[in-house]
Amino acid sequence: MVEHADGRRLLLVDTPDLGRFVADTYAFDAVRVTPVTVRREGFVWTVTAPPLELRFTVGGRGALGWLLHAGPAPDHRRDGLLGRRGPRPPHRRGPAGAVRVRLYAADASSGAGDDDGRASRP
Repeated sequence: MVEHADGRRLLLVDTPDLGRFVADTYAFDAVRVTPVTVRREGFVWTVTAPPLELRFTVGGRGALGWLLHAGPAPDHRRDGLLGRRGPRPPHRRGPAGAVRVRLYAADASSGAGDDDGRASRP
């Protein structure tokens, strides 16, 4: 997902079915189907979904990450989490929540209309 400086949200997905599923759960101004590739070399990740290319480095846990790590691990089978995170509309069932938080450093981003070479933190 790309959020432009003016607040427009663009979802980049590799299949129409995935686009419909995610757009049914979260709000976007546009959904674009495009090839999506993810590469990882050590701690460096590169995500390409034309016109977007993002490269970032995953770091260690911050204070919140350590706090979440100290708690009990979720039971995905019992709770039905299956990797889902964040709020969901009323027609979606099951709990949602963060189970880990990592620090990151965005090395570069390009494309999707706001090509300034930087990625911003939420």
